[in-house]
Amino acid sequence: MKKITCLLALLLAFAMIFSFAGCGKNPTESSANESSISESSVSEASEVESNEPFFVFVATSDLHVDYGVQKFDPPIRPSTLDAFEDIKALNVNVMALLGDLTSNTTGKGITAKTYDAVITTITENAKAAVSSGRVLFVDGNHDFVAGGTKFNSGNYIKYMTETCGEFVDSIYQQNIDEYVDEGDEGTIEHVLGFHYVIDGVDIIGINTPYEGGDKHSDYYYYPESLEWLDQTLAKIGADKTVIVLGHYPLSDSNNIYNASKGTSNTYNTDDLMHSTLAKYPNAIYLYGHDHGGPKYKKSSDERMTFYDSEGEVYEENVFSSKTETEEVCDAAPGFITAFVGSMAYYDGALGKDDYHCVQSLLISFYKDRIEFQIINHKEPATGGIQDLPKVTVMRDLSQYVK
Repeated sequence: MKKITCLLALLLAFAMIFSFAGCGKNPTESSANESSISESSVSEASEVESNEPFFVFVATSDLHVDYGVQKFDPPIRPSTLDAFEDIKALNVNVMALLGDLTSNTTGKGITAKTYDAVITTITENAKAAVSSGRVLFVDGNHDFVAGGTKFNSGNYIKYMTETCGEFVDSIYQQNIDEYVDEGDEGTIEHVLGFHYVIDGVDIIGINTPYEGGDKHSDYYYYPESLEWLDQTLAKIGADKTVIVLGHYPLSDSNNIYNASKGTSNTYNTDDLMHSTLAKYPNAIYLYGHDHGGPKYKKSSDERMTFYDSEGEVYEENVFSSKTETEEVCDAAPGFITAFVGSMAYYDGALGKDDYHCVQSLLISFYKDRIEFQIINHKEPATGGIQDLPKVTVMRDLSQYVK
């Protein structure tokens, strides 16, 4: 028994010596080091997370399928298809096409069969450019009656609800039947406004009303559309960032070709747009339409307009720093508008050829900021297009990050 006791004592002593000396570590030090490593890993993970966008959005506008393009196989410009291929690599959550996707300005018209082929080509290729298949649409002044009065936003309504689900809210044009030709088959639907929440981000679209004719030269939204916009923004709340999609710039937007290209005051549209958006300083209004002239040479900040709390253009410098690759705004004074680029820039008349440049606007949401970046999908044959600096607007978006 004594031998066993001595043996146990010897083993216990050996174990104590090994634990303090054999491993060369103090147990307390080991625990502290492990804790330090764990905290460092967490810190690094948090840093990586904060430097990755939680929501990525891309928009472009003005495909203008007509002028002979409708006879292509498929009926779309090759440069547009190339741009959609580029967008695949951007890994966006959702894409928006902001109007004038079709055209009917040549006087020859487009048959219903051709129109259906054009819409199918646009929607299917846009869907393929986004891994989620989610694409939003608003219409422009050239979209109407391409293919007869068969045109209506119902084509896009169906597509959006199939890929993005039912609207959170919407408003439809009630007087649409007044402008439908006798003999047209089917029900014409035209949505004037829609609201989605996609991956936690609120997105609102507002559409040009249809009042007959093959194009609009007066750029307005219905008063009921803007009243609905105001009510929808109020429900969302002024503290949240909201993307608002439309076709037309405001009349005082930066680098607009001329004021007549912006929203008119038919139905008091321009005034109502300013006064409505001014209530919501975190709103971002995106538009197309103004793609004539050498707009493709303008940098991201030159296509953005910052407004004050009264809805007036903010004249003072909003950027705290500028480099060749980035311009930083520490705090936007109010709502922001931005041109999204175009699939069909032109210096003269529109036509069936590929254009000088093809661009889109990439918007990335981070925990502490929003980045705006014009993407060049095609450069002019003459060159001269540089990588455009991004615009970073600092903003606390932590409420969106789980």
